[in-house]
Amino acid sequence: MNKKEKERLTAIRKDGYLPEKLVYTDILLLLREDKKVRKLIRSILAQADDADEDDDTAETPEPEPPPRPSVWQSGSSTPSYSSAQDPLRAQLAPASDLLALVKADAELAGLWLPDGTEPEGRKLVRLVAIASQWERVLQLRDRLVERCKNAKRPATAAERQILAACLEIHNLIWTDRRAALQTADAGDSFDFNRHERALPTGHTLTAEWLPGLLNAAGQLQKKPLVAT
Repeated sequence: MNKKEKERLTAIRKDGYLPEKLVYTDILLLLREDKKVRKLIRSILAQADDADEDDDTAETPEPEPPPRPSVWQSGSSTPSYSSAQDPLRAQLAPASDLLALVKADAELAGLWLPDGTEPEGRKLVRLVAIASQWERVLQLRDRLVERCKNAKRPATAAERQILAACLEIHNLIWTDRRAALQTADAGDSFDFNRHERALPTGHTLTAEWLPGLLNAAGQLQKKPLVAT
């Protein structure tokens, strides 16, 4: 600091010096040479930092959304939120439709859903676990064939839907191959190697009563049930 700056600093520090007489160079001089000014500025900055922290901690946190009800909750058949709020429920619609069909079928419901008090979600998971097993799909098809033969009728639309839906669920376990329904066409000649008779006589297919089943390797494991 030179002589001129010293004299200026002494003048500024004198009592009665009017603040409006300060110029930009005076402010720089005080910041550089006056310890009291620098200490005061540090104190002001520290207070400002503390105030910011207080403001941050004083902010009211946003309320967390209430937990969604669980489909596993005992005694609740369906959650209170809609499929528009939960896309998963919309994606599970085909499996839910299958569950409704099975529940409406007294025999299958007794076999696959023996506990009528189970929540809807657990019933759905149980049904998917059953339908994913190829042996259970074969057993289902045999039971439907037995119904058709005993009642001398084709499979109903609901029975066909149940079989097809179970097959679709089973196919979820495969990535590069699929099991499939094997159909038969009316007017074809009856072939013991490709067809199963629903009626004891006849040589020409008049109707398909229930499709057969091809396993994931493409092998025919259940022949189409046909009327002749």
